[in-house]
Amino acid sequence: MLHEATVRGATRILRISWDVAWQPIEHAVVRGLRAKEKRVPARLGVDKKAISKWARYNTLVCDLDTSTVEYVAGARRMESLDGYFLSFSAAELQGIQAIAMAMWPPYISSALRHVPEARHKIVFDHYQIMSYMNEAVDDVRTREHREYRARGDETLARSRYLWLCAQERLPPKH
Repeated sequence: MLHEATVRGATRILRISWDVAWQPIEHAVVRGLRAKEKRVPARLGVDKKAISKWARYNTLVCDLDTSTVEYVAGARRMESLDGYFLSFSAAELQGIQAIAMAMWPPYISSALRHVPEARHKIVFDHYQIMSYMNEAVDDVRTREHREYRARGDETLARSRYLWLCAQERLPPKH
């Protein structure tokens, strides 16, 4: 039934509770985890995943080479990621070559605490780096615009998006 319908649909058709419907799925996950070889992937991806519309998050650790989820923990705290790293020995953690992650201080702290030479292995999310860069450029532009305007100079007026545009994509008139 669960192969053919959603969990909600199966509960209505079979007249069972949500918990009863999830039992076969939970058993399958446990069975799969037991059968899975325990190893530390060479390239990890660490990120958060929203699990509800009220900003509740889980921590995910993925093997970037095989595109598999290796670990899931509730919340997005340092302890959430610590649980993954603590399941391996220091020698096993030595095999990690790279850890791609967002610039989230608890995740960074966890990696630095547990992974040997982590500061050379952490790779930050390009999107987040560019967001911080664009924010810094806009802060400087805003501050300088106020100074210019105080002197009666409107050179920077209505130029916010020009500063955020790559030079090769800048309209010719600018």
